[in-house]
Amino acid sequence: MPTRSIIVPAPMPTSNVQFDKKSWPVVLISFHAAKVDAETLRDYFDGMDELLARGERFAVIVDARLTKATLDPRTSSEVKKWFQASKGTRGKALVCIAVVLKSRLLATFLSRALSFGGRGRRGPRQFSKIVRDTAEGATFCIEQLDLCKIELPEGPDAVRARWAESSR
Repeated sequence: MPTRSIIVPAPMPTSNVQFDKKSWPVVLISFHAAKVDAETLRDYFDGMDELLARGERFAVIVDARLTKATLDPRTSSEVKKWFQASKGTRGKALVCIAVVLKSRLLATFLSRALSFGGRGRRGPRQFSKIVRDTAEGATFCIEQLDLCKIELPEGPDAVRARWAESSR
């Protein structure tokens, strides 16, 4: 007797932004909307505030491949306010950020907006890079964490393997 398989769809995200902390201290943040609105920004800020409150240093891969538009003036203002308010804790906790984008326009905009620091002393300063996929982002984050002498509990190969799967 033939068996019948049932396809169960993957659960829909409850937010337009998701935080995957399985490979701490490398965090994957995925945006699931073409336009970043005020609600999505609130979810992002809440998630980042939660990460910063841990008091540990970490690296972020932002997967914004689905995002197609830049921020409107009101949401840009909210971003500036959050960046200013979180400046001290971000500078101490966030080692680097790798942003995965498809849009060249957004890549240009974000590379300017995310130019956090120079190539000087590796300490509490942030470094950013626009990357092609999450695998490249993981490699960048692993390198930056290594420069800061921050170990990955599961090892760099496991982190690379996990985020290589997300690149597909």
